[in-house]
Amino acid sequence: MAIKTKVGASLIILALGAAALAYQWPPCSGVRGCYQLLTRIEDGRTRADDHRHVLMSHFAASSAAIVFSVAVDDRSVGLVVIDRHSSTQRLIVESSAHFGSPYLSPDGQRLVMVKSSFETPQRQVLSCQTATWRCTVLLHTENSVFSPVEIDKNTILFSSSPAFIRSDGGRRYFQYDLYLAEKGAAPVRLTDFKLSELGWLSMFNNQIVFGASGGSHHPALPEYKLNQTEIYSVNYDPQRRQVLQETPPLKSLFQMSTYSIRPSVSADGRRIAFENVEIVKGGRYRYDMAIATLDGNLQQRVKLEGIEFSRGAFVADTLIFNELFKDHYRVRQLDLAKGSVADILTIDHSGQAFENLDRIKLQFEDDSVRPQTHAMRSSLD
Repeated sequence: MAIKTKVGASLIILALGAAALAYQWPPCSGVRGCYQLLTRIEDGRTRADDHRHVLMSHFAASSAAIVFSVAVDDRSVGLVVIDRHSSTQRLIVESSAHFGSPYLSPDGQRLVMVKSSFETPQRQVLSCQTATWRCTVLLHTENSVFSPVEIDKNTILFSSSPAFIRSDGGRRYFQYDLYLAEKGAAPVRLTDFKLSELGWLSMFNNQIVFGASGGSHHPALPEYKLNQTEIYSVNYDPQRRQVLQETPPLKSLFQMSTYSIRPSVSADGRRIAFENVEIVKGGRYRYDMAIATLDGNLQQRVKLEGIEFSRGAFVADTLIFNELFKDHYRVRQLDLAKGSVADILTIDHSGQAFENLDRIKLQFEDDSVRPQTHAMRSSLD
């Protein structure tokens, strides 16, 4: 269970944060990251358990499908694709490849995903027709890419950081900003935040909502508070394809009494789902799924029963989300009108279970598989 003693955990988090600053290579990132590191150490969880926790960020759903990332083996991360009409489960996977950050178009006709390699720094953002699994590559880059969402079928908004090479040759990514990329064109940087964490993007009515973290004194964000809401928004001009920047620091979208992260906004902008800390008996706490209006008026709450929730996905009048347990995933659906929660499916997360799934073979347009090098442009210049 993802529940720990608040006071003791807070003190150790502060110590880990100080060590991270001293050595310039954080063992964890942000309060949530350090808290998760603590629970792994204290609960005796394995690296495989920790890997599954990280992959819970990679989840998408539509009326037609559910997609989420799974560790198939030590060097392969695939996408489980579940047809909601037939309940068929299939797998997108390649040896030594990582498939993540899935995004399903509202009509379910396209799946956008990020493909990276364990062996090279190359990343591709793919857009695939779910009827034929014919794909086009929207972006080739050596920068990190997280949380792509469609502006239209050939244009994506995403979070990205350039690579910084450590003395041992390793690559770090800690200056994230919002970017726009159109097929065949150079990506355009929309912001100048340089944040250590930025993602979980949603767009509605020319407004971009996202989760972000940048440390206790980052100029783009408000002064850090233990129970702050790490959810922000900026306005987007679709004609100029620019973010309308406000004078920093950004303001949290709303304020609550406990920590709030990982937002998802409904297409009509009426509701936002996010993970929110719930204080429980004995000063212990957990990350529940909360649903509210955009001004923070809490409407519903789903209590965590397992280890971790995924990000939620609004589909019509429901919220779809995944929950991680010690030996399985459980995908659930919240009826927003009735307030009732029903299980959609459970799936064993052992490697053998994924090996038994039928494979989806991706096909590519001839001109989209060749790497294209573009210099990054900025809309801020």
